[in-house]
Amino acid sequence: MRTIHQDGAGSDGGKVGGAGSDGRGVTGAHRDGLGDETAGKQTAYRDDGMCFVCGPKNPIGLKLHFTLTPERTLETTFVPQKVHQGYADVVHGGIVATILDEVMVNLPNRLGQRAVTARLAVSLKRPAMVGQPLNFQARILRETRRTIEAGATARREDGTLVAEAAGTLIKVPA
Repeated sequence: MRTIHQDGAGSDGGKVGGAGSDGRGVTGAHRDGLGDETAGKQTAYRDDGMCFVCGPKNPIGLKLHFTLTPERTLETTFVPQKVHQGYADVVHGGIVATILDEVMVNLPNRLGQRAVTARLAVSLKRPAMVGQPLNFQARILRETRRTIEAGATARREDGTLVAEAAGTLIKVPA
């Protein structure tokens, strides 16, 4: 399996990005859920408990818990702390985007279909404030043989929309 280091170099010495990349350093093989083309084998998408959002073993992770509803939506609540801020007392938009991504990709996993994010579009509508709970909800909008289109929202406790996201997920073998 190819390892990507913080400086953008891969374990094979090459930089991520470039030809065949989607700009995030994900090759066409990864986008298609076919594996790591540099190693000539399929990427193993396994849960080792270290996910930043939901991993119980990650010492700096958010450790969020998710609830699958009878309506086949997935929900979680996050109470941001000072360590999650960008500007003073305003939650960093990247944290909100990360949770929106996780709730969308976690939904098909909870329904028995492993998937990875291929495309993520986030609209930040209003500031999220430190200490104020945010409720996240994801739903599946459309499904094909290979992909899942999902949507997610982040709302304040009073229902005010803070952010929304749309994602294209690629189905991968379990």
